[in-house]
This record gives sequence, structure tokens and C-alpha cells, in this order.
Amino acid sequence: MPRDPLGEYVRRIEREQDGAPMFYPDALIRLIDAVRDYLRADKALGDELLREGAITLDQYNEGLATNEPLKRWLKEHEEHGVDPSLNGIIKEQRR
Repeated sequence: MPRDPLGEYVRRIEREQDGAPMFYPDALIRLIDAVRDYLRADKALGDELLREGAITLDQYNEGLATNEPLKRWLKEHEEHGVDPSLNGIIKEQRR
């Protein structure tokens, strides 16, 4: 028998949760945050490279243009307004 059965039980549950997929609202919110962070970081890097003369204005504009699909995706999902507080409120009706 383990010395700390409760501790072992908690560790086992944590291991199982690590492999479980996130709930949709949480996963989407993290993805939206990650895309926002990526777009900000990419633009900041482009701005810095342009200031330093490491890239041309055309290269800078091309780089920004490659992010347009991500910007459209982000705008679409931000407008959708996922509300994580709704997670678990709507329950499956049992008969």
C-alpha cells in the first residue's frame, strides 16, 4: 500500500488530465490569445528589422501580407464572442 494514498490518487488524476483534451471554450480562447501574441510579435520583429535596415519596405509589406489569413481568422472568432463562463451551464437533458 502506498505511504500516501491520497497523494498517489491526486497524482494519478493529474496524469490523466494532462492527456485529456481541453474543453472547447478554453482551447479556443488560448488559441485566440496565441494568435494575437504571434501577430504582435511578428509585427514588432518586422518593425525592428525595417528600422535596422535588415529588410526592405517591400519585404516588410510581404511579411505583413502573409499574416492576413490569420488576421481574418482572428477577427471572425473575436466577433463570435466565445464566453468561457458558459462552460458547464448548459447541461444535457436527461429523461
